[in-house]
Amino acid sequence: MLKQLLLTIGDASIVRPDDIARSLGVSPRLLAPMLDDLVGRGYLQPIVKPCSAPCESCPIAAACSPAQSRLWTVTARGRALLENAHPVRESVQDQS
Repeated sequence: MLKQLLLTIGDASIVRPDDIARSLGVSPRLLAPMLDDLVGRGYLQPIVKPCSAPCESCPIAAACSPAQSRLWTVTARGRALLENAHPVRESVQDQS
């Protein structure tokens, strides 16, 4: 399940926590410790807010909002894991 979560965030097609939870079929309450686990393992890095850059030039402006308290980015270690997760990726896509 954690690899599926990392794949979902890595694909960046779903970025809001509620949407991520819904796509994985878990509750937002369960999602939070899963995200913390991936951060602890070094696969995700939280994006600290507030940003110093103006929103207009920010690549994640569409996903960010004042109500959105947490956003993440996949680390180099997480990207390396995803590169080796092609069978998992294909399995996830087959389930869609």
